[in-house]
Amino acid sequence: MRSKLTELIKFQLVALGSIVFLIIGMYYLFFYNLDEPLISKVPILGVEHTISLFLHNMWVYFVTVGLFFVAPLPILYNWGMLCFTIAYNISAFGIGQTLRLLWPHGIVEVPTILLYQYLALKMMFLLYRTHSFFWF
Repeated sequence: MRSKLTELIKFQLVALGSIVFLIIGMYYLFFYNLDEPLISKVPILGVEHTISLFLHNMWVYFVTVGLFFVAPLPILYNWGMLCFTIAYNISAFGIGQTLRLLWPHGIVEVPTILLYQYLALKMMFLLYRTHSFFWF
């Protein structure tokens, strides 16, 4: 299963553009007219929360790659929930605070998520083209 680097880069650019569009759309659709935020203060995070996030991200990875034969379903669900959460945080804490907290995720986590989603899609297309689980 060979993939061209330019194909991966195009996929990531389209995916990131779509994500930004979804976040803006969900913000204006659901949260733009709220008079006050639904959360009164920024939650305090700890080690348990970090471990929980790590385990959740691993679970999403295994579901996405494990269900590669129906790859669009977990991918759309994952990005839909993520974009909804980001839009909600923009309404609750403002765009500056939200972007500041998202910056560490944008460097490592988002490109990694896009990479394994790209691989799941490639595996799905390869499976449907060859009609076999054995492509090596």
